[in-house]
Amino acid sequence: MTQARRPAGTPVGGQFAPTNRPEASGIELVDDRVAAGKQPRRYRQATTVREGSRSPWGTVDYVSRRAVGITHVDTAGHGGVKLSSERNQDVHEVWRRPDGWYEEDC
Repeated sequence: MTQARRPAGTPVGGQFAPTNRPEASGIELVDDRVAAGKQPRRYRQATTVREGSRSPWGTVDYVSRRAVGITHVDTAGHGGVKLSSERNQDVHEVWRRPDGWYEEDC
């Protein structure tokens, strides 16, 4: 729709309007272990969740491996993420769940 054909009172732009945003500068992502002079962590342990397995939300219908030790699961009504014990240790102790299951909405 051209500007001339836009109905009066219709806002210009909106969610799908093309926008130009500056590139982020001066931001550097650093692994805390590397910054402390240690070797970066290597993840080798994978989760053993499969379709048909049990989850906190019921029987697992679909499994998607996001990375080593990170598995996303879907059930009939909900879903979430299962972390391997190794990955779960990287979660801050305030938020860490002992079983490694995390709800997808949180």
